[in-house]
Amino acid sequence: TTIMDAKYPVFNPEYLVEDSFSYPISVNGKHRTNIGFPLSATQTEIEQNVLQDETIKKWLEGKQAKKIVFVKGKIINIVV
Repeated sequence: TTIMDAKYPVFNPEYLVEDSFSYPISVNGKHRTNIGFPLSATQTEIEQNVLQDETIKKWLEGKQAKKIVFVKGKIINIVV
């Protein structure tokens, strides 16, 4: 077979559907890590998992998060 006999690729939209997103996590406005979550996860589930992450625990150093800024599909910022 030659390239002249090959068929042109066909567009398939199901290959473009994403099922997860890697959120950049910031503590006090400084990027610390990225954590991936499924797109079906709720804000509460994501916040709980972020606060349980070892990297984030290190930056919190036992302090309580005053506020968690969550922008779906963009970023998570933890204010200490």
